[in-house]
Amino acid sequence: MNILVERYKTGDGAALNSLFEMFAPIIEKHSEQIWYKIDNQAEFECRCIRQIEKALHNFDTKRGKLKTLIVGVILKEKADYLARRTRKLVPITLDKPIYIDKDGDEVEFEVEDVLANVEDGIIERESVNEKVALLAKGDSRRMAILNAWADGEFNDLELSRVLAHSFGGQENTHRKFIQRFRIECQERLLNAI
Repeated sequence: MNILVERYKTGDGAALNSLFEMFAPIIEKHSEQIWYKIDNQAEFECRCIRQIEKALHNFDTKRGKLKTLIVGVILKEKADYLARRTRKLVPITLDKPIYIDKDGDEVEFEVEDVLANVEDGIIERESVNEKVALLAKGDSRRMAILNAWADGEFNDLELSRVLAHSFGGQENTHRKFIQRFRIECQERLLNAI
C-alpha cells in the first residue's frame, strides 16, 4: 500500500484509484453505520474520499500506517459530518475526484453504486451456498467446516476445537477429518476444472 502512496505522490493517478478501491469497503462500512442519521450517504462518502485524498498528500510512509490514517480520516469526517447536520451549512459542490492517467488524459474516479449491485451479490451468495451444500453432502460437520472456510477461518487447530465443542469428540480426530476433507475438496475442484 505504501508503494501506491509513493506512486500517487509522484503523480500516478492510477495508484490513487487503486487506493480508493482498497479502502472503499471501509468507507461503505462507516457510511452504513450512520445511514439513518444522514440525508445523503453518497455525499458523506464523497467527503471521505476528498479528505483521504488530502491526507495522502501529507502522509509519510516511514512515520505511520496507511490503514490507521485512512480509518482516522473517515472517523473524523464521520464525527464532523454528524456535527454539521445539526447546524445550517452552505451546501458544497462535490465534484468527483479527477486524476491524470498514464496517457495524460483526465479520468474521473467513479464511486460504485452499491445498491445497484445488490441482486448480483444475492445471486453470488446463493451460488456459494449451493456449492457448499453440494460439497457437504448433508453432513453438518462438513457444512460447519465449509462455512468456517468461507468466513476466512483456515486455522485447523482452532476449527477442530470448535468442532469438538459443537459435535463432541476429540480435537485431534476433527483436525484429521478437516485435513482429509480439504484434500477431497481440492481434488473435486481439480476434477471440475
